Amino acid sequence: MAILDTMYRLLVFAAWLCVQFPCTAQISIYRSYADLLADAPDELEGYTLKSIKSQKKNASLLLEGEAGQAPMTIECEDIWGFRLDSVLFRIEPIYGHPARVVLVGEPCFYENGAAHLKMYLEGTNEEHVVWGAGGYLSDDLNSEMAFVPIDKYAYGRKETKVFLESRSAYAPILRCANGQLHTYMIRACIKAMWNGDL
Repeated sequence: MAILDTMYRLLVFAAWLCVQFPCTAQISIYRSYADLLADAPDELEGYTLKSIKSQKKNASLLLEGEAGQAPMTIECEDIWGFRLDSVLFRIEPIYGHPARVVLVGEPCFYENGAAHLKMYLEGTNEEHVVWGAGGYLSDDLNSEMAFVPIDKYAYGRKETKVFLESRSAYAPILRCANGQLHTYMIRACIKAMWNGDL
């Protein structure tokens, strides 16, 4: 299937995309969007990300503490998002999966957070999508997140048509990205829309 092939190749994009986190990356939890706006996260001093787990819904972040600190589990469905050093992740509210914030504007664009976190944990620059969507769009950082089908047949698919029923202004982005296999091309299309080139 084209979508599965695309998902496995989804994160084979430019190396500049992957921020290399240090081993002791600071984890900050945002319980709500208001916490993000107020820059008032829960700072989890002494904790590092050990792993992330999920089934079809509701991912969990498993944190390891320094000597004397008990391990901690953060249920993604209970938070708005989190920061791992300077990289912001938002939780997709329906399935409880993390999404990495890549572009902020109208629209915002997110990539599969689990794949980015796996790259961080394994120290690699490339990873395929195991669960969660390949990409998401939203009007802003607190509005509904819609799945963006990322494969060469996506524009005519039912999910895309439903997405466009309430967001017809984004049709040029998906037309631009139609046939592209990499999320960096969707980012390029969003930037082209911002610049008035679509």
